[in-house]
Amino acid sequence: MTISPEGKITDVNEGSIKVTGVPREKLIGTDFSDYFTEPEKAREGYQQVFAKGFVTDYPLTIRHRGGKLTDVLYNASVYKDVAGQVLGVFAAARDVTAQKQAEEGLRKAHAELELRVEERTADLERLVQQVREGVKVLASGTGEILAATSQVASSSTEAAASVSETTATVEEVKQTAQVASQKARHVLESAQKLGQVSDTGKKSVEETIEGMRRIREQMESIAERIVRLSEQSQAIGEIVSAVNDLSDQSNLLAVNAAIEAARAGEEGKGFGVVAQEIKSLAAQSKDATAQVRAILGDIQKATGAAVMATEQGTKAAEAGLQQSTQTGESIRLLADSIAEAAQAAAQIAASSQQQSVGMDQVVLAMDNIEQASKQNVASAKQAEAAAQNLHGLGQRLSALIEGKAAPSGMEPHSETAAILMRDTSRPGA
Repeated sequence: MTISPEGKITDVNEGSIKVTGVPREKLIGTDFSDYFTEPEKAREGYQQVFAKGFVTDYPLTIRHRGGKLTDVLYNASVYKDVAGQVLGVFAAARDVTAQKQAEEGLRKAHAELELRVEERTADLERLVQQVREGVKVLASGTGEILAATSQVASSSTEAAASVSETTATVEEVKQTAQVASQKARHVLESAQKLGQVSDTGKKSVEETIEGMRRIREQMESIAERIVRLSEQSQAIGEIVSAVNDLSDQSNLLAVNAAIEAARAGEEGKGFGVVAQEIKSLAAQSKDATAQVRAILGDIQKATGAAVMATEQGTKAAEAGLQQSTQTGESIRLLADSIAEAAQAAAQIAASSQQQSVGMDQVVLAMDNIEQASKQNVASAKQAEAAAQNLHGLGQRLSALIEGKAAPSGMEPHSETAAILMRDTSRPGA
């Protein structure tokens, strides 16, 4: 805001309107000091600006018309016209409410910290008393720890020897497993080759069965055709018989026609010639039918023989088909057995491989256990030495707490003491 030399507000911005809760038109013309909890201090502040030309971080508290208080720091300076005459003061306030709250919180925290220090001091005194009691327990317990660590060192040495023997035994088992795995792979390869051979034989038998079926079908087809040929031969025989009957009737008719022609005299000569021709044709037809009958008889005999041969061929084909089927079934069973054997061999080979891998892992684990056993022996010996040092340190601590000199020969090992001091310096130790 801007302030006249008389201390009246001449102009404000939106920030002043919000912090006071008074509209701009009501702020202008009013006394600057009326909006603070300490009007006299506010009046002194703008008077210092006129006297010095400026003021920096001047503390005041603005009162909102709703009652809210805002702590601020004012920075103000005079402004002049072109002639250098002072026209008024330009003042800008910075809200320091949060800062004041933080300072108050810090003050409370400082007071609480002092209280906590006093409480912790009392806790420390109680802790020192507990340490005295703990040192007494430590002094009595370190002897037992020393004895226990000595026993652990002896047991670790025995365990390391047992682990070495077990490692040698496992190595022998590993070699046996490797030999078994090689044998299993050889059996698997043989079974696979035998399976391939059985598959080839199975396919050959299947092809043979299929060929025998086709032969049987062809023989059945031939038999059907021969039967139809026999039936047609019988039909031809019947036709020949009918033709033969027609020849006999034609011959009889020609004889009758010749007799009638002779009776007719001269007029029947032409008819007699026709009758003669008919008689000649009838004779030829009879001769032809006789020849056809003879040929047909030969065909029927051949057909009968073919029927017999076809029946025998069909029976032979049926027997061959049955035998091929039985052979195929036997080969199928053999192939199934070989497949099962191959599968079993594959499982054995896989199991042997897994066993070999497992033995490798067991060997590796035993090696690790052997290394760990050696480390345990070394650690047990170190623990035994540390227990001895701890026992001496406990007696020395007990003497220090009680204000006495440490027993002779009970100086703790420097490394052990450093470890204990480091551990007790950690938070929560």
